[in-house]
Amino acid sequence: MHFLPQAYQERMHFIASEGPSNATVEYFLRTVWDNQVDEIIMLNNPLVENNEGQYCEYWPSQLNSPVTYNSITITLRSCNKARETIERVLYLERRNQEPRTIKHFQFLHWEIDQDPEHSELLIDFINRTVTSSYAKEATVLVHCTDGLKRTGIFIAVANIIARLEAEDKIDVVRTVKDLKDIRPGIVPNLCDYKCCYSLAKQFLTPQSIYTNEAFQTDTTEIEDVDAIYHNLGSS
Repeated sequence: MHFLPQAYQERMHFIASEGPSNATVEYFLRTVWDNQVDEIIMLNNPLVENNEGQYCEYWPSQLNSPVTYNSITITLRSCNKARETIERVLYLERRNQEPRTIKHFQFLHWEIDQDPEHSELLIDFINRTVTSSYAKEATVLVHCTDGLKRTGIFIAVANIIARLEAEDKIDVVRTVKDLKDIRPGIVPNLCDYKCCYSLAKQFLTPQSIYTNEAFQTDTTEIEDVDAIYHNLGSS
């Protein structure tokens, strides 16, 4: 679990995490509590990926039926499923402390080791969750199975969009480098790096207030993207 650089203009804190197992679920929930996490973004689908039974679904399956992990009790207060997402409200309690309500957003259509199946749905998901919370100085924990590929792309693109909206500029290199300086395995390969570009363009395309000038600072790096990506970890 890694605490990443503050999001653009320091309006949000990201925590990148692997999904909890039965052995680590208590530590995972303590991290959520101790860091006053406001939102959890979940990018994996245990029903599809949990073949070895290693992933732990850390919330109760039934509404208003609390489950306790040592000192922390968690209750599922609501659960609403849409085509590509599930939105939950989790209620956490800890002995002798004020209870907390946490929003939980799960994106369903992003298979492990694949690019997002529907990029437009992922962009909409980012806009409805993280991007809308920038003004609130929120702390957001993002996890997939290993906390690297999908988690890294999601956080990178959220930061890219935030800068685009504030300055009409995109800097994929700097964004990914800042993440890899803290968590070297994040955005683990060249295809994932290119996916960050693709999603940024997907966001840009329907936005009439933005133009291709937003990509001016990155056009030269696109020409030699392989070399630039491989230098990120050593620069």
